Amino acid sequence: MSEVPWMWMAWGALAGAVVVYGWVWKKAGERGRAWLEWGLAAVVAVVSAVSVALHEPWRDEVHAWLQAREMGLGALWTEMACEGHFIPWHLLLWPLAHFGAPVWTMGAVSWALNAVAVWWLSRKSPLTGWEKAAAGMSCLFLYVNPVVSRCYVLVPLALFGIAALWGRRDERPVAFGLWVALLANTHVAMEGAAAAAAGVFAWENVLRRKDGKGWRECGRQWAGLGTMAAGGLLAAAQVVPSLWRSSVALGEEVYGVAWHTARLFQPCVGGAGAGGVATVAGLAVLGGLAWRKDKGVFWVYAVSLGYLWGFAVFLYAATVWNRALLWWPVALSAAWMLAGERRDGERWRILAVAVAGLALTRPDLTLWDWHAEFDALPGACRWIAERHGEDAEVWINGDDVATEGTAAYLENVRDWRNGRKASPVSWGTGKGWTRRFEECRAEVFRDHPAKGSFLALGSAWAFSGLEEGDFSRPGVEVERTWARGGGQGGEGFVLMRVWRWGGEWGPFGAALYHAGDRRGAVAAWKREVEEEAGAWEAMNNLAWAALEEGRLAEAREWIDRAMEFKAARENAVVRDTETRVRRKENEAME
Repeated sequence: MSEVPWMWMAWGALAGAVVVYGWVWKKAGERGRAWLEWGLAAVVAVVSAVSVALHEPWRDEVHAWLQAREMGLGALWTEMACEGHFIPWHLLLWPLAHFGAPVWTMGAVSWALNAVAVWWLSRKSPLTGWEKAAAGMSCLFLYVNPVVSRCYVLVPLALFGIAALWGRRDERPVAFGLWVALLANTHVAMEGAAAAAAGVFAWENVLRRKDGKGWRECGRQWAGLGTMAAGGLLAAAQVVPSLWRSSVALGEEVYGVAWHTARLFQPCVGGAGAGGVATVAGLAVLGGLAWRKDKGVFWVYAVSLGYLWGFAVFLYAATVWNRALLWWPVALSAAWMLAGERRDGERWRILAVAVAGLALTRPDLTLWDWHAEFDALPGACRWIAERHGEDAEVWINGDDVATEGTAAYLENVRDWRNGRKASPVSWGTGKGWTRRFEECRAEVFRDHPAKGSFLALGSAWAFSGLEEGDFSRPGVEVERTWARGGGQGGEGFVLMRVWRWGGEWGPFGAALYHAGDRRGAVAAWKREVEEEAGAWEAMNNLAWAALEEGRLAEAREWIDRAMEFKAARENAVVRDTETRVRRKENEAME
């Protein structure tokens, strides 16, 4: 059976399950609905747990984990200026990573947060069974947020907190303000939603209250606004410096408005075509209902989506699933707020949410990750640990962001650009591929004279100077290659054994000789002679070593080979060696 019909059959099965679930939920009593809602949350939790266990984290996931592992809290705060992200996600990881938990713990964190969000939506929202099932079975909650562990998993929690308190925000303004402040510190793409929620609260609950209460009498409401403002200032303190310090070149991916807009809906069934049209139609219907029922909800909803669109078009394209799907929890929170109002228009709301949710039902993503590598780097590091040991010395290019995560799996990772331990957190300003591999190789051997070879790991395109993946060079032996991972940003990797060759074997042999390893020195000089026919210095060294050990015939053979070269005959050291060999021969004859 071909892949495409199989995917559509799986989608049809899940769509049917959503319809049946909603129908049974509608017929069930209060206790039956509770069992159904717990069951939905449990199914999502179990399926996503299997996906987390089988998932290979990619570089953006591991990057945050390494930051939490390597940095103190002060340094972590400062680093946000180079990230364009916010610190709450890193703070959740920090105690685990900093005190030695394995990297897979990160997946457990995102899984737990997602499970709470799904439980909250399923058990506490006023949405119908159809809407809850369509949301829970969407790829955002079944796969993307729990499995691809990133800061975006905090967004649904913050939006659901706002939705849960929407009808009671005047009674609990500080709690409402805390959820808005958290939303402002989840991701830059959510600043529009946070600002809109704060703006509607300021207008409806402080400045233009319907109960006639003046703004001077709104002490508790001002406290809520102050909480929101503090959250906004906290976000600005982190993200504003990144506008000129971030490693991300904002606004440079200019492929046109249509391309950027389509990227927002790429993960939908049918791509940006049928799935995208269905999704946009559902979002439009939801917006019309919000305008008719609650202008405050409408403005939060409209501004949120408008900001997301502008962010994707003009600042940072929605090229990863987590970011491309942020509109979905925005839509769900709007539906939650509208469901708490009068019941007119419920059928249209159900239709809008169900259509958008079914367009995001992607069982193929889950099943694909169960059977394929999301990223090749974890597998490459596992192979190295099994073949060479977990403490094997592995050299990487510190500018190669694809191999940055190597430090999460191996203990002895070094940077071939400077010979030092590789920084596990290398993303910053001024990325450049300025150091050619051959230069780095020469420096490694120069600075480590006792080293005969080293392991070099890199993404297939990151070995600057080895053009077009041509690794057939003297002294370069490819041990293993890994195909490009299937996930977002997955790279192919090459593990090479890099040997000394040519002029490098001579200094290596001399270093071994002076260190007392004469056998190793002889082997190094012979390797130089094999690879470089004119290596008369190595021949002279071999003659000297043979002479010292009493192997006179071998010494004569090596010195004669050396003396075939004019440069050797003019060299005083070589002439001295030849004189000593001749003297020993004369002594032997006497």
